[in-house]
Amino acid sequence: MKLAMISMGCIKEDAMQDCLVKKMKEYNITRATSLEEADHLLYITCAGVGDTINKIQKEMMFFDYYTKKSNMKVIVVGCLLLQHPYLFDRYKDNPNMIFIKEKEWVLPIINYLKDMSLETTDIELLYNRTYSLDKNNICLQFMLQEGCNNKCTFCKVHYIDSKLSSVPFSLALSYLTNLVKQGTKIISLNGDNLTLYGIDLYGRQRLHEFIHELSKVEGLEMICLDELVPGNMYKELLDEIITNPKVRNVGMQLETASNKLLKLMNRNYSIEEFDSYAKKILENGIYMDTILMSGFPTETVEDMDLTLKYLEDRKIVDQGVCEYTDFYLIPSSKLEQLSKREKKAHTRYLVDGRNRINYGIFQSELGKQSKFIYKGTFQGYHYFYTEIPQVIVISRSPKYDNLEMGTIIETKPKCFVKHSGITKKATYKI
Repeated sequence: MKLAMISMGCIKEDAMQDCLVKKMKEYNITRATSLEEADHLLYITCAGVGDTINKIQKEMMFFDYYTKKSNMKVIVVGCLLLQHPYLFDRYKDNPNMIFIKEKEWVLPIINYLKDMSLETTDIELLYNRTYSLDKNNICLQFMLQEGCNNKCTFCKVHYIDSKLSSVPFSLALSYLTNLVKQGTKIISLNGDNLTLYGIDLYGRQRLHEFIHELSKVEGLEMICLDELVPGNMYKELLDEIITNPKVRNVGMQLETASNKLLKLMNRNYSIEEFDSYAKKILENGIYMDTILMSGFPTETVEDMDLTLKYLEDRKIVDQGVCEYTDFYLIPSSKLEQLSKREKKAHTRYLVDGRNRINYGIFQSELGKQSKFIYKGTFQGYHYFYTEIPQVIVISRSPKYDNLEMGTIIETKPKCFVKHSGITKKATYKI
């Protein structure tokens, strides 16, 4: 049996896809590399942005036609199917289109393919929220929380169910502790709005407590925090971040430094509030990154210049520029829109500016880096993790040939390469 895969999903679905690939090996299911050789195609849908939804609807029409001609079966899963099942009603009479309307779809797919009745246990739920950044789980991302009750005007929360859902404290802590005992050195905690962790289960925010307890696990070297929202930040969390030596990188989405745009976006903070947290985090030697949005309605060059100047002054790394996508179900669609051409130009402007700023930060931090965690070899190069997630560290030195995965070395980088021909990314060489 051969299964091909096409994913339109986010990192949550990537984690589940990774789990499925592991299950396929266990149950003797081969991954196909083309539609022609596949018995089944797994199609992972996404409700993230309007353009993706429109693309999925077009591709579903193609699959409907293709399955009738080839008799290949298409298994459809993912959040668009869960949130808006009526979009797929037109295909319900096609016997080669199989719709699995379950959020945790890994084992249901195995059950369908192998005619089994496996149950999704607590441990399977935890697996489905874990995404490893290497083959040995040295560094992994764990989705500790889902959902957000903020109402940003550009966000999918206006047309999907985004209720808060936290992984129970003791269950998550025990699970991650066991992974550290097995060799994990770096854990990145993720969520839709990680700052809200715990409210749905305990009636209060408990991320600071979770970080504190996780940091006590012997063998864990580094904790990274992603998707913090300044408008939901609180004193205990900030205090834990700036005093916990294992917290080395914090991701807090900025979108823009223009208060005019932040208000139109209905972000729950001003640039002054954002900066009050960023300043304290950075002053305590913790690296900080963010995400920008380009092409939001009414955005001007002056707005973009404000944003770039703020990043440069504060030395905040930008890990991505997300171009605004309009969709009739989001409130920002009522605002005066930039043209596609204007949005593309704004994206290029921000990307060029952030690249210059990022490279300056990476170069200035070169001499401060001294501890690296070994992740393995690839094409004759040794690869390491550093405290700055956006920078890859490599070496060809034979002295690292016999290192075990997860080994910590102390040395200084020799140079910084803006765009390595080997890694295709910003790179330190040691």
